Amino acid sequence: MSRHWRKAVSRAWFLLLGWLVMGWAIAAPEYVTAWPKQVPIEQPDPVLGDKPYFEHWVYSEHFARRFTGTTDGQRFLIDKADSELKGRKLYALVLRIYKTNRWRYLDSTYPEQYICEIEVYFDPSIELPETSERMRGRDKALRPAQRPGPHLLIAVDKGDAQAIRESKRSEFYSAQSPAIFTTPPDGRIAYLGRHDYRPALAAGLAFVRLIAAGTFSISCPIAAPLRPEGQEWLSLKGIHPYMQSKDFGTYRPKFEGYPFDPGPDPESQGLFRIPRAFHDIALQKAALVKVLNWCIHQRDVDSKRNTRERMPDVWNDISRRCSDAEQHGAITPGYYLNSGY
Repeated sequence: MSRHWRKAVSRAWFLLLGWLVMGWAIAAPEYVTAWPKQVPIEQPDPVLGDKPYFEHWVYSEHFARRFTGTTDGQRFLIDKADSELKGRKLYALVLRIYKTNRWRYLDSTYPEQYICEIEVYFDPSIELPETSERMRGRDKALRPAQRPGPHLLIAVDKGDAQAIRESKRSEFYSAQSPAIFTTPPDGRIAYLGRHDYRPALAAGLAFVRLIAAGTFSISCPIAAPLRPEGQEWLSLKGIHPYMQSKDFGTYRPKFEGYPFDPGPDPESQGLFRIPRAFHDIALQKAALVKVLNWCIHQRDVDSKRNTRERMPDVWNDISRRCSDAEQHGAITPGYYLNSGY
């Protein structure tokens, strides 16, 4: 490669980097700027505090009568049960966030980033579609040293406790990726991978653990700002408004206004309205995770390519944004909020 060509490539790279960093200046969907501008932070870690993971539960009264809490300190109180889950086939939702090197098998020196998971406890009459191909490797790359799960539940009935201990995870792939989307449909969709499905966790209870799928698996695509009349949906069977389209992604403006009729019994199709109490907390955590994961990546790029000295203005702005998020929970809109949902 000639010197002239190398110089041209170098300029193109920095122009691209600058464009990505300054992406907030480009016209973006309205919901991008609707993300929270200020969110609560913890110490010493702004997301996790002094714990190895963050958890947020919403649960039904039925679930709280069956389980009193978890062995790692979570308590399920009947008077704290979520009224939106009353009489539904969705019994509990858990948001869990922890840190791990998602790419350690490719680059052991890459820094740890935040990973978001959802755990779902639901009626086993809702059977998730599976292929005939068995899973291989599963989620070893995502497993922290001590991962919580259904085995930590404190059951009131000894039969439930024994059933959970003996429960088996499905060994097969999901035939259709679970998804999260909003109604009225506005072009947004997030796909979730299934990493632990137990169709018979206990009598009348199934369990599945979900994590962001594909390119955006290091993000937190489990919540996004809603319109005033909006509703967020979790589709365990992968049913969503854009199924017939061959051109879909995390955001496509042309999908705004798509018709969607969940039918008279959406839960029988694995379609669950996400409780507002879950959404509101997840939205704040998701915003912070998106920014901090972006900061972790930018700093790693800087340490390996020494770009700070070549583009001081850009990197000073990165440093300011990251410091504001880490120390004050200040969220400045940017392209990173539009990535992965």
